[in-house]
Amino acid sequence: AANSIAEKVVEQASGNNVDISSDDGGLTMSVEGEDGTQTVSFNEALPDGFPFPVPDTYEVGGAFSYDSDAGTSYAVVMNVSADEFDAMSEMYQSWMENEGFTVDVTKMGDDMSKLVLLEGERDDVSAGVSMSLEAVSNDDAGNVTYATVITLSWDVKS
Repeated sequence: AANSIAEKVVEQASGNNVDISSDDGGLTMSVEGEDGTQTVSFNEALPDGFPFPVPDTYEVGGAFSYDSDAGTSYAVVMNVSADEFDAMSEMYQSWMENEGFTVDVTKMGDDMSKLVLLEGERDDVSAGVSMSLEAVSNDDAGNVTYATVITLSWDVKS
């Protein structure tokens, strides 16, 4: 019922046909207009066709995909072990270079406050990797657990 109400609100506001569906913890919205159909999905799992490599163990915090005439764009946030920070940084930089991207690298911080930004450009797509070392939990004894938080973005150029 909530999807039906949301569809009607978006249809009235945009003048387009809208279909909203939810399943497996995700939400998909398709908008059919004069320029064709565009689909946006929000999930808690990697979307089909996700172009980036991922480590053997990871936890997805959120995933977004957007289908357009140019192709599919993605954004995913995931967590891996804090110990994997340097290896993930090297892996993503190497992967982007091997995939033909011109890569700009920014590194900041020290052992407990690391940040790496990788920005890649290619004729058909822009790709980005943002990595930070972040505290993800703190127990009653004051023990802090850190994780590597990675945001991966894939933006298809029109």
